[in-house]
Amino acid sequence: MQASSEHGLVLAQQKVDGKSNEITAVPLILKLLNLKGAVVTLDAMGTQLEIAAQIKKAEGDYVLALKGNQGKLSQQVENWFEQAFAKNWQGIEYSYDERVESGHHRIETRGCLGGADKSITTIASATAVVGLNHHCDG
Repeated sequence: MQASSEHGLVLAQQKVDGKSNEITAVPLILKLLNLKGAVVTLDAMGTQLEIAAQIKKAEGDYVLALKGNQGKLSQQVENWFEQAFAKNWQGIEYSYDERVESGHHRIETRGCLGGADKSITTIASATAVVGLNHHCDG
C-alpha cells in the first residue's frame, strides 16, 4: 500500500454477491472515496450512466472504456472519429499519446486521443453521459 500512496493511487476491492457482478460493487467503492479533483478509470463493464453521474456529482472526472458490444453509442462514437480523421482534426482541440510495450512474446501499441470538441456531445446516446468530453482509442 505504501507504493500506491507514494504515487497517488488508490486500490480497493469489494466482495460481490455470487449472483452479482462488479457493476454493483463500483458505486459502493466510489462512495468510500473522496473523488474531488480525482480521475477515475474503469473498464468497459464500469461504463454505466449511473456510475458516470456518481463520479461527476462527487466532483471527480472519469475515463471510461467503450467497446463494440455497447451498441448504438459505440457506432456513433466510431463515426464521429472517422469524420474527425477525414477532416484532419480541423477545428478540434486534441492531444495524442502513444505507448509501445512488449512482453509475453508480443508487442502492444496503445494510443490515447483526448479531445475537447463540443460536437461529440451531439451523439444521441452520449448526451446522457455526464461531462463527456474526452475519448481514448486503445
